[in-house]
Amino acid sequence: MRAELNTGEIVTLQKDCGCVTHNDPHWTYMDRVAADLNSRLLEPTGKTPEQRWHGLHGAAIEEGARLAQKLRDMQRRGIVRLIPDEFDDPVVVRHVPLGVDGTRRQTPLKPDVILQPSYLPLNEQ
Repeated sequence: MRAELNTGEIVTLQKDCGCVTHNDPHWTYMDRVAADLNSRLLEPTGKTPEQRWHGLHGAAIEEGARLAQKLRDMQRRGIVRLIPDEFDDPVVVRHVPLGVDGTRRQTPLKPDVILQPSYLPLNEQ
């Protein structure tokens, strides 16, 4: 992940944790996870109109909180713009069996849900 600072300088943001699920700073990764979870509130499949309304309302509240936190994080670091990099999220490899002969192949895929370990602090400094 790269960022443009308020001085106009473009810098590469260094990884600041030991997670294996991403290659960028932990706060930017958690922002992407929160955005993904918020977007799931908007999924209309199998929901009643009332559930869809509540999902839309919940997504708006959660997105507001997420974006406010992201703005605070960026201002604290003097960042005016984040520049995503294709290597921020590494590809996870899963073995998938093929056919009855038991041969396998490797299929790259992104993890569907990533949980934050409970021992990590909720607020980073």
